[in-house]
Amino acid sequence: MLPKNGKNISCEICGKDKYFAKWEQKPQYRKHFYCSQECNLIGKSKFYSGEDGCNWQGGKIQVECDNCHKIIHKDLNVIKNAKLHFCNTKCMGEYQSEFLIGKNHPNFGKKFPEQSKRMKKNNPMSDKVTRDKMKASSKEAHENGMPYSNFQGGWQNKYKCIDCGIQVCHGSLRCKSHANTGILSSSFGKCTNPPQWFKYNKKYFRSSWEANFAKWCDLSNVKWDYESRTFHLGDCTYTPDFYLPEFDLWIEIKGYWRKDAKEKFTKFKRLFKEINIEVFEKNKLSEIGVIK
Repeated sequence: MLPKNGKNISCEICGKDKYFAKWEQKPQYRKHFYCSQECNLIGKSKFYSGEDGCNWQGGKIQVECDNCHKIIHKDLNVIKNAKLHFCNTKCMGEYQSEFLIGKNHPNFGKKFPEQSKRMKKNNPMSDKVTRDKMKASSKEAHENGMPYSNFQGGWQNKYKCIDCGIQVCHGSLRCKSHANTGILSSSFGKCTNPPQWFKYNKKYFRSSWEANFAKWCDLSNVKWDYESRTFHLGDCTYTPDFYLPEFDLWIEIKGYWRKDAKEKFTKFKRLFKEINIEVFEKNKLSEIGVIK
């Protein structure tokens, strides 16, 4: 149903009639009438370009270059914000080197801050005589087959990894392979978030077997905690999969033993003999009905 008090108005681009409500015909809402988005875009490019555009700032104005006196065109807003005008950077450089020197320079007569004076005084290279002497001695030594007097072997010979001795970047103590491993790792002692592969009861598990075991425990009315504690083994850590509080038993779900995982588990059993832990492999899980 069309609103009341409206009327059909011809499109100013294609001439097609379109119904406009009374409030849409007010000048504060629209000055031109179009029948579609395509006609609206054509009308904007026709009626709102150049001086009629909302971003019009006066256009290009002719000014004279202050160095070569060549006539150039610049926007009005640029002319208002600049005291001098140049046709290119070359003219600007020539003008500044000729007129902005000595007393005409804007920084002429200004004193340096105390901090800058201190830095200049403590820096021997700020003295031209000292600088020339150092350059001459270095050049003479180099011509005689000797290295420059200020050469100290480069950072390659100065910075080495304290663990393996290979060259490292300036200021580094360890190489990349030793800088974030073991105790130095930011995640050491923390249980990293498991990849969100298998979800059960608003929890994410690392494998489908672990998710099925958690479901089996709920069906059997057995309370369980998933990866609730991390054990420190010295140079590494170990986190069992499940803990059953009613039986004071830790469960490790394992489908395949990698070499490093087997070594870590063996070290854990050797260091924590009082911990009661069992490994549930494929045969055990099939026997209790966790997997088929």
